[in-house]
Amino acid sequence: MDADHPENGVLIPCRNTADTQADTQSAAESYLITSGSGNANGGANTQADTQTNTQTDTKKKEIKQNKDYALGFEDWYSVYPRKKQRQDAAKAFARLMSSGSIALSELIAKTRTFAAKWEKEPPERRQFIPYPASWLNSGEYADEIDGSAVEPPPSIRDPASFTDSDWQKRLAHFREGNDWLEAWGPEPGAPDCLVPARLTLSPVSDARGAA
Repeated sequence: MDADHPENGVLIPCRNTADTQADTQSAAESYLITSGSGNANGGANTQADTQTNTQTDTKKKEIKQNKDYALGFEDWYSVYPRKKQRQDAAKAFARLMSSGSIALSELIAKTRTFAAKWEKEPPERRQFIPYPASWLNSGEYADEIDGSAVEPPPSIRDPASFTDSDWQKRLAHFREGNDWLEAWGPEPGAPDCLVPARLTLSPVSDARGAA
């Protein structure tokens, strides 16, 4: 018989080669579809997990950075000579520190110099000290402090406060051919000379230099 083969008295249908290949291809396609779907889901899950971990790490770094800024802000704010609008100052401070424009130690040093300048001003002028946030945002911290590197001129001593020793030094200075300074009053022998008369008649050879 062409279509059936008798085995043990049972007729078994005969499948041709085309049918077998079709079934194999169908099974393979089904497997690929299922497997591909699984891989796609797995890839999506992995990407989501990676993104979540990155966000968590970034958040931790931000928290640590905020704590560092908070500590640094307290150190800086305690030095600034005017305590106004603290929250705005903290925000301006955090922006400046995150920009990397200046180190905290340098900022505090400049702030100390700025505060020292205002310490010399009368109390009624301290109302003109910029608010801390404005000082930072304007970049004024980078400005040179006027007069910060200039020594104040020496005060001129009143000749009326000179002792005999002070006058003797000046007399010796004058007799050695040096100038008699105007700040000492009229020179010896001139009208209204402030040097005591008793000293102009006494020897001054032991005196050395002028004060």
